[in-house]
This record gives sequence, C-alpha cells and structure tokens, in this order.
Amino acid sequence: MPGKAAKEAPRAAKSAGRERTLSRTRIIEGALDLIAKEGAAALTMRQLAASLGVSPMAAYYHVENKDDLLKLVGDAVLSKVVVPPPESGTWEQRLEELVTMQRQALIRYPGLREALSGLDLEQRRRLEDAEYDLLVEAGFSAEMVVPAFRVLLDWTYGNARVESSLRDPSSRRPPEAWTKAQRATFDRSKMPALTADDYFTIGLRTVIAGLRASLEATRFLSGLRPFSDNPAVR
Repeated sequence: MPGKAAKEAPRAAKSAGRERTLSRTRIIEGALDLIAKEGAAALTMRQLAASLGVSPMAAYYHVENKDDLLKLVGDAVLSKVVVPPPESGTWEQRLEELVTMQRQALIRYPGLREALSGLDLEQRRRLEDAEYDLLVEAGFSAEMVVPAFRVLLDWTYGNARVESSLRDPSSRRPPEAWTKAQRATFDRSKMPALTADDYFTIGLRTVIAGLRASLEATRFLSGLRPFSDNPAVR
C-alpha cells in the first residue's frame, strides 16, 4: 500500500501549481468571493489562502498584509463606479447618482464598508474629487465649497455608521428604552415600513436639497440673482 507521503504528493503538487499561477487579480477576486459569502469579518490571510487552495504564506508574495489586501479590494469595487457625465442630468441628479452608486457597489459585500473605514483608497479619492467638482460646478464659492463638501461627506459616513449599527443586534436598545423616533418607526398607523435604501434616498435628497437652498440663499443675499433664475449653473 502506498505510504502517507505518496498520498500527499499529488495534493502538494496541485497546491504548488496553484501558487505558481497565483496573482494579485486572483487574490482580489478570491477575497471578494469570500466576503460576499461570509462577510468581511471572515476575511483573513489564512482563510483566503484556504479558499484559494494555496499555502497561508503564498498571498504575502502579492500583498503586504490584511490592510493592503483590503485597499486592493476596496479599490477594485469602487473602480467600477462611473462618474455621471454632464449630459446625464443636473448637478443635483448627478451627485445623487454618484453617491448612490458608491453605496450600491459596497453593500453587495457585507461588512466591507466598515472594514474600509480609515483606509486611504485611490478610488475613493477619485470619487470624492468628482463630488467636489460637482459642487464647484453648482456654483459654490471658493470659501463655501469645502464646507458644502464636508456636509455631504459627514452625512454619507454617518449614514453608513447608522446602517451598520442597526444591523448589529448587540447595539439595539430594548423596546422599553426606545426613543419617540424608534417607536414611531414601527407604528404603522403613523408611517409605512421603510427599507435602508428608502432611508438612504430620503436622507441624501434632503442633504442635496439643503445644499441647493444654502447656495441659493447665499447668492440672493450677496445681491446676485436667485440660483433658480441663473441658467448658467443649473
């Protein structure tokens, strides 16, 4: 009968073959597949190696550490978000579409938004620059465009944090400790059932409407025509 070493030889050869063909692209695809199935919390270098059928150290030839892996994964996901062209709508419509597409791209992978928090991503910088450019196009002055961008950024990150918290059972208050808003949320005589997508859309449109109102008020108070009457910046 063949010995243990003989039985293990084909398996080792197969693993070595996978490692020779291992690439950064394969690693990113494998990581995204793992996150989609088990969530970002399950992503470790060892778990990734197991899913790819390679040795635990093989991935380190292509990525430095888990943060490096997460950056590659985040950039891969966000690279698919296309900035809406000028002819596709008003600045408000394009800004809503751009922010919405970023969320849609990330929420396909459970826990990825939270895992990327605090990491500097090239593709995130690209999309933030596009948001900034849309606010400049809208007509925000040099001294107001950064505060306007911060309002949008703060709401976007804040909403993601709230969504994450609401999905975590351990962070929920017991019903007897609910606030008025929480009680109203589940009172169907007062409001319909809303999904996370609904809350996101309502919140984003409110923020954009507020930015537009702020811009129009600033223009009016400075002696310029109201924003709605100025076709150059519609």
